[in-house]
Amino acid sequence: MRNDTIAAVSTPAGMGGVAVLRVSGAGALDVVLPLLEPATPLPPRRASLRTLAGIDQALWDIKGKALGVSVSDLLGGQVRDKIRVHSWIGG
Repeated sequence: MRNDTIAAVSTPAGMGGVAVLRVSGAGALDVVLPLLEPATPLPPRRASLRTLAGIDQALWDIKGKALGVSVSDLLGGQVRDKIRVHSWIGG
């Protein structure tokens, strides 16, 4: 079973970031939330990597807001002016 949860992460300075957490399995979010506390040990194996990736996205969001740039700029900036679109219908 998978549930999508909107997570808001904030800093003590009041800066906030938002992400969608892909929570896999019952109680996975309960495993991940304590990881945000300082000096927390490595995550248990049952913590979903997708869930941890969602928290990572929220942290990138906070960093971009703090620096006044987009997350894409933090990751190297624009590399193309346009992209080719491909459409496919079928199985």
